[in-house]
Amino acid sequence: MIMAYLTDAVTHNQYKGDDDEWGTPSTRSTVTRRARVDYKNRQAVGIGGDMVVSSAKVYLPLLTITRTGFDSRVAATIAYEDTLTFDGVEHPIIQIGIAKDFRGRFLEVYVR
Repeated sequence: MIMAYLTDAVTHNQYKGDDDEWGTPSTRSTVTRRARVDYKNRQAVGIGGDMVVSSAKVYLPLLTITRTGFDSRVAATIAYEDTLTFDGVEHPIIQIGIAKDFRGRFLEVYVR
């Protein structure tokens, strides 16, 4: 049911690992995803447990949340190190949550 409301497009910049031994940043793969962006300031708990003000909540189709193996990631994954780009601004991810509607599951991603 949520899929009908995913009318926005966001660019998902996937983190692929740290810099190499020469200091060259690793390349990021980008995937354009259907989404719904809800602009509203909210308090969210960040990955470190601190309270952070989120500027938007982004609804995305269900993706696998990953924390390791960044160099061999597939397109259907999301991590806290990733960023989402919409309206010409790159937003870091604060919190990722899995929610459920009547037909299936989806992600609620809070961004700064």
